[in-house]
Amino acid sequence: MNFLDIRTIYFVVGFLNFLMPMITWVSMTSDRSRPTHLWCIGGLGFGFGGVLIAIRGAIPDWISFTVANIFILSSLLMRSHALRIELSLPRRHLTMVGLLIVYILVFEYIRLILENDLLRLQWGLLNLFMGSYYLAQLAWRISIQERSANARWIAIVYFLVSIGFLVRCIDMTFGNAPPDILINTSAGLKSMFMLLISSVVEHIGFIGMSLEKSIQQKIQLAATQARQQENRLLSEQIAQLDRPRSLGEMSASLGHELNQPLTAILTNAQVLR
Repeated sequence: MNFLDIRTIYFVVGFLNFLMPMITWVSMTSDRSRPTHLWCIGGLGFGFGGVLIAIRGAIPDWISFTVANIFILSSLLMRSHALRIELSLPRRHLTMVGLLIVYILVFEYIRLILENDLLRLQWGLLNLFMGSYYLAQLAWRISIQERSANARWIAIVYFLVSIGFLVRCIDMTFGNAPPDILINTSAGLKSMFMLLISSVVEHIGFIGMSLEKSIQQKIQLAATQARQQENRLLSEQIAQLDRPRSLGEMSASLGHELNQPLTAILTNAQVLR
């Protein structure tokens, strides 16, 4: 099988999206948070969808079209949700499920009722473009908010992937490429090579982003502990300085209280004398 064959590239992309989430999962044993779960499961879903597309023709159409698209779009939605959690944005589970249902219903209507291959591909590529671009936006916001170089790399690769999907859609719209994603074209090969690169960079970037966040949390914890220690020492010093002052006030009070009866006794003694 020729490596430049687009089916082969789909296989490789699928394999990388099986392998890299596993590497991410193993390397993040100390930080398997909800975003980590979503990111890794999303990667596996994208890999499974890519493999189903690669073997199109050898399996039923409803699997290589409908099921593959469900896995791929679900992957983008899961990763978007993972980054939204990192940004502490509201969680929109019902919205994501609704978007997925609408996408599949429209996709199936075009595929089965209209039987328009070009319109079906336009619909699919435009949704992939919007999903990838939204992921790039979320990653860019994380890079600014947390000053994360790794999040910036995730944003860059997803931006390039989204541009690749858009270019393929434009090529097909203007008749520069046939309405089939498995036919070798210049734009198709470029977008698939971009997917190859992003399959590695995005997972390495996510690991790095999580490590950066963990280091920042440790630094903040150390700073908080240092402030608490400093406050405790300062409180002890104040207490030590306050003891002589308290003793002085007590002595003055006792002297004042004793001075009055002693003065009275002395006065009475003088009168009696």
